[in-house]
Amino acid sequence: MSAPVIVVGAGLAGLAAARRLKQANVPYLLLEASDRPGGRLKTDIIDGFHLDRGYQVHFEAYPQAKKDLDYKLLDFRAYPSGAIIHSKGRLHKIDPTDPVATLVPGFFKPEDLIKARSLALHAKGLTPQQVWREPDLPTYRYLRQKGFSPQFIERFVRPFFSGIFLDRSLDVSSQMFLFVWKMLAEGRAVVPSAGIEAIPHQLAQGLEIRYGAKVQRLVGTSRVTGVQLENGEELAASAVLLATEGNVAQELSGLPTVGPGRKQVCLYFSASMPPIDSPHIVLTADEGLVNLVVPVSNAVPEAAPPGKHLVAVTLLGDPVEDDATLALMAKAELESWFPGKEVDRWTLLKTYRIPYSQFAQPPGFRRTLPGAAPGRDGLYFAGEFTRYSSINGALEAGALAADLAIEDRARVGAHA
Repeated sequence: MSAPVIVVGAGLAGLAAARRLKQANVPYLLLEASDRPGGRLKTDIIDGFHLDRGYQVHFEAYPQAKKDLDYKLLDFRAYPSGAIIHSKGRLHKIDPTDPVATLVPGFFKPEDLIKARSLALHAKGLTPQQVWREPDLPTYRYLRQKGFSPQFIERFVRPFFSGIFLDRSLDVSSQMFLFVWKMLAEGRAVVPSAGIEAIPHQLAQGLEIRYGAKVQRLVGTSRVTGVQLENGEELAASAVLLATEGNVAQELSGLPTVGPGRKQVCLYFSASMPPIDSPHIVLTADEGLVNLVVPVSNAVPEAAPPGKHLVAVTLLGDPVEDDATLALMAKAELESWFPGKEVDRWTLLKTYRIPYSQFAQPPGFRRTLPGAAPGRDGLYFAGEFTRYSSINGALEAGALAADLAIEDRARVGAHA
């Protein structure tokens, strides 16, 4: 069988799939519609600032990532554990490693921190496979059943995990919540010193990628035998792996994948001084426009030019206001969070409106996801939408789809 396996999309899943195919000495063709790899993991350099396209972190404990990535070469910068919570005009430091400092202001009860540590030990004792076999409830209900107080949930869990799941409802799957709790208990939240795009850049090393190649449709009837590009060119394939966003895979295949993605807006500001002195992420327990604030250059000094500071501000959804108005609204709100920090003098560098950051993951979501083999010969789904929404989910999905394509190629070749 001379035709290669075609991988559509050079995001994390596509890169992972191509690497697996290359390691197995299977001919492949990796197609990417844009001008560089990475998918949603991109870093732009503007006026000397390194701006990730939407604030993101990587969890060091991700099991598939530890296999696929060279952490030493990525030169990680770590955010400290815990966070700073804004509530009713005050900032409260939450640090699991310093329970005394966390408890002294009376923001939490000692019993909640004991339960949090117990839940971390429980999560660490589970394998990832066992996490997915735990009872699956809305996270708020799960935490109440575990005995956590409403105050702890409202003052810490809701703001903290809204930054991870882009949803303040806490209706997210408790299995997904427990998986993230496990990752936080086992490792640090980090970012490569060069920005988040360093991750796909490392995965792309040694791979042949054809850029500017947008796939318009799949070729073949009973079996997928290739793709047609937007320019009309047809490319033959022994199998096609769709390592795209779920909506794109659905359009190309005609098969259902997942629903609409979670939206967010990320505003990047240049500041003469950081809003806080530490590298902690700042979240809010109050209702408002801003979801979280990150003093990026406190944790990643390389992200800003000398004498400047980089601040990321994220908002949930996609507000109707234009970029300049959103920046003014956000700064007006944040002046009360950080008095005396010259927030009014922050300069907007760039606004990223991200229509698809991740897909919704309610209780039972994994039972509704499409499998890697959707039921059409020669076609495989390789995107994170077959697993769960994260860097690790994307890497797992790409590797699994590649393995299935390799098996299929060997089977078809043996009977050719």
